Amino acid sequence: MTNRRQQQKEATARRIFEAAITLFTTQSYVATTVEQIVRAAGVAKGTFFTHFASKDALLDHIGAIQMARILAAIQADHAFAARSARARLQLIVQALANGMEAQPSEMRALTSEILIRRSLFDVDRQNISALDQLIAQIIAEGQQRGELRADAPAHRLATLARGAYFLALFEWVEHPELALAPLAAQYLELTLDGLSHR
Repeated sequence: MTNRRQQQKEATARRIFEAAITLFTTQSYVATTVEQIVRAAGVAKGTFFTHFASKDALLDHIGAIQMARILAAIQADHAFAARSARARLQLIVQALANGMEAQPSEMRALTSEILIRRSLFDVDRQNISALDQLIAQIIAEGQQRGELRADAPAHRLATLARGAYFLALFEWVEHPELALAPLAAQYLELTLDGLSHR
């Protein structure tokens, strides 16, 4: 697939997703139909199903968007690989938080729907797995450099670091007056203090 075609495909998926979350926010997930989504997005029903297997599949799309934001943030930071594990994890959490705070009402509504409709053990496994692998790689490198404690497997510590962000996310969803980015940074710092080499 050419870059142009890929960009067009991504733009169409984004338009469908944006139309869907606006409807989810204004009239609820349950009340929203695929017909309403395609009408709001200005696409054919067949186009919807080319991009999303079902309405439920939209709930996982935020994970793909967030992973793309993380990769873009990493690519934009030419010194990323040379930074400490702590600094690299902070950048990842900042990218995640910025993505959610760009559309706070919509993202709160979408996160609430995900939590209602999915087990925490069955939320977007593909993108969660990709995020965990990225964090685990950073932690393993931090362990090798003596920056982080090495007495536990990197993948277990990655789960803790990722969990710090999700704790902040759930609190942000419940308390609209909070700002997600500083809250997530605080949870990450508290977690990293426990992971630091002693």
